[in-house]
Amino acid sequence: MTDELHPAAPNLLCLTPVRNGAPHFERFFRNLAKLGARLIALDDGSTDDTRAILSREPSVIELLTNPERPDYHGWDDAQNRKRLLAAADRIRPDWILWLDIDEIIAECDITLFQAFLREEARPDKAYGLEVLRMIGDEEHFDRGRLWVYRLLAWKPGFTLPDARLHFEPVPKEIGEEDWIRTRLRILHFSSHTDEARQARFRKYLEADPDCDWQDNYDDLLDEPERVWPVRPLREGQDLVIG
Repeated sequence: MTDELHPAAPNLLCLTPVRNGAPHFERFFRNLAKLGARLIALDDGSTDDTRAILSREPSVIELLTNPERPDYHGWDDAQNRKRLLAAADRIRPDWILWLDIDEIIAECDITLFQAFLREEARPDKAYGLEVLRMIGDEEHFDRGRLWVYRLLAWKPGFTLPDARLHFEPVPKEIGEEDWIRTRLRILHFSSHTDEARQARFRKYLEADPDCDWQDNYDDLLDEPERVWPVRPLREGQDLVIG
């Protein structure tokens, strides 16, 4: 992806840990191309063709790997993300976006996202994006109001928290007073069908069978009661909340 397609494009690097992500690749890489971003991926022991697909994807500039394993026992998200962040030091991007393989930036937010990086985002902050739980297709969601802090300026030597699961991948060097919510949105697709919700529930039971990192995972099975379309943000609306 060249700057001729993305004038004054920020030097954006996505960091993505993935296991058995092949069903999401087409949507993910289409979104990545529209963002004008490069990718460092970590294959966390996939048993499908994830590793092969990543190895031939042009936007992947480095592929890290863990040994193949049959399920999610032993999943250590902290170590995976630490390896990805260390790899980013070799690339020296302007900005880092943590984006999982079952997620995309809302297509109607991409132009705003790019302008935010160019004109408004500050290098001493970590920015939160609202996660929408997608239901049925790529246009509808049933839950929002969850902010995850995934966007930050790269600096060498950042260190991440040590919690194995369920932590914000914000370097310790950025205090919580500098975590800023925005109206930019991540669309999350691992709960879009009943089958997907069941699979996600099983994933976390394998990874955290004694619920050491979260009280329970029952809410992952919640069926949608009402869905809303993903709509563009209002023109001129401030992207930073508060």
